[in-house]
Amino acid sequence: MRAIAIITWLLVLCPWMQPHAKAQELLWIPREEGQDFQDVHAAFRGTFSLPAEAMLDFHFSGASWYRVWIDGDMLGEGPDRYAPDYPVYQKRSLQLSAGTHLIAVHLHSEGVDTRMLQGIPPFLMCRALEGGSPITVDWKCRE
Repeated sequence: MRAIAIITWLLVLCPWMQPHAKAQELLWIPREEGQDFQDVHAAFRGTFSLPAEAMLDFHFSGASWYRVWIDGDMLGEGPDRYAPDYPVYQKRSLQLSAGTHLIAVHLHSEGVDTRMLQGIPPFLMCRALEGGSPITVDWKCRE
């Protein structure tokens, strides 16, 4: 089944990353067999809580157009351009206060191949880390 996926750890749509992914880190928007990804919009919201003020690193990448916000402030956008054998991601560091925080992402798949990303289904990877350790994010999505 083809799907738009968001994962909080690694890019499972890239075969070389599949051994590292965990099922609980995936959130899928199912597609019917034969249904394409042309002009598909998806909204992702992730919440997490911090017990104290902390410096976090956010890693994100996608093979479709996307924009990422943290607590209403834009953090970055893509798509990222890279050779499929050498995936890359953007990294942003942000000092956040104690409390609950929101990651919001708007992803848009035009459904066309580009010079660099041919034959790759749309995906979004987003993770938050504190001191190199992943933070649990509660994700929801809607097409």
